[in-house]
Amino acid sequence: GSFPHRFICYYSNSDYCANEKYSSEGIADGVYESFFFYKNIFEMANNYGSVVHTLLLSAVMIALLTFTLMETMMMMIMNPLSMTTIIITITMLWLGKKNNKKTETQ
Repeated sequence: GSFPHRFICYYSNSDYCANEKYSSEGIADGVYESFFFYKNIFEMANNYGSVVHTLLLSAVMIALLTFTLMETMMMMIMNPLSMTTIIITITMLWLGKKNNKKTETQ
């Protein structure tokens, strides 16, 4: 439930998180609101039966997986060491594939 808040605060240049407040437990308001949003959705889905609950859970899991992939991509793009490693790996795979083709034709 903390992904949208973390993503906005860490990767955007907005002032969204500059003046945020924290609960007595030390949880940021954005994370706390996100938690209650998901909690309310699942409590509401329980009233409609297992089919609706399963479909809703599947949709939430797909959304969370998408968020995780987005954050992973942003971390890879913003980290120079990761980018260097990716470029070297792709280059080595490409050169290895090119050398395999030369060996097969001989």
